[in-house]
Amino acid sequence: MTNTGKGDTDNGQSETKKKLHWLEIAYFSGQIVLAVVGIWALVIYSRQLSVMRGTLAEVQRSGEQSTQQVWKAIDNINWMARSMDWAQKTTQQGVEAGERESSRALQATITQLHLDQRAWLGVDNIEGIPTKGQLFTFKVAIKNTGKTPAKNVGGWKHCEIHPKIPNVQAACRKGLNEGLSSNAILNPGGVLLAVFNPSKGQPLQQDFSEIVGSDRLFYVYGCVIYDDVFKNKHWLTYCSYWNEREQGYDPCEKYNDTGDGPPPK
Repeated sequence: MTNTGKGDTDNGQSETKKKLHWLEIAYFSGQIVLAVVGIWALVIYSRQLSVMRGTLAEVQRSGEQSTQQVWKAIDNINWMARSMDWAQKTTQQGVEAGERESSRALQATITQLHLDQRAWLGVDNIEGIPTKGQLFTFKVAIKNTGKTPAKNVGGWKHCEIHPKIPNVQAACRKGLNEGLSSNAILNPGGVLLAVFNPSKGQPLQQDFSEIVGSDRLFYVYGCVIYDDVFKNKHWLTYCSYWNEREQGYDPCEKYNDTGDGPPPK
């Protein structure tokens, strides 16, 4: 009986060892399987992560490209806007330049028409020779050489013996302020006579050269103001002196002039 019990005990231990051995094998096998599965999952996840990173990078690149395209489109729109603005300004400047040029051309045409058609007054001649024993009267003929009448014609005249050229402009201003000698219309080709009577109705008692002297001259001067038919004002000044040797009137060195507007000061 004793041997039989011991044998049973040994058999039981042997079976237990076998079971433990298989459990160990199964455990290690499970660990290996888990390790393989983990490695496989890691590989899969790594690949997925790479794909996701690639997708993200592609999305970023696409976003950058889209952003660049948007900015490029904005730049194109801004360029088009600037081009349109420049074209509009250029066109407007061209229109304004054309208007200014047309206005200048029109004004030049009007001015030329006025110059061609307006009244022009000037001294035509001076008649009257101082002779001993005779009345000394002379006339200054103012003629309208223009194509239209001169209106509101007025003027002032004077004669005197003087050692130098008188200040005609100052004398005219004073004379015009005191009153006009005429206020008339002078038609084209018409003549206005300014009559002088320096001997005051008495015959000359001496030769005129003796009256004047060697260091003085006999001056005839005056001014005329008038309007043209275009309502523009004009003026004329004249100055001459008696040339004893030539027995005629020569123009002074200055004060024979004409212009627009009021007489010069």
